[in-house]
Amino acid sequence: KYNIALLTDVVGDAETYYMTDKWALSTGNSIYRENTSDYDDSHIIEQKLISDTLDNILREETRNIDLLKLDTQGSELNILLGAGEELIQNIDFIYLF
Repeated sequence: KYNIALLTDVVGDAETYYMTDKWALSTGNSIYRENTSDYDDSHIIEQKLISDTLDNILREETRNIDLLKLDTQGSELNILLGAGEELIQNIDFIYLF
């Protein structure tokens, strides 16, 4: 099962998502604007996306989760704040990259 979502700590907020038109050189897109020349005003693409939470995305997961890996260009804490205590207790390992 695959889900594509902008994850934060709130369901339904309109978040600004920053991208660059320098795709080959890009180090990643995020809700946090990168401080590099790839994301200067002449190369930035801003898009409004509706947020969701990890808790909401994984609400049907009642079994244990072995590993949760997050590599989200600085928004890992925002995503973890959107996970309920029950979900966090059912994850054996969380790997933040």
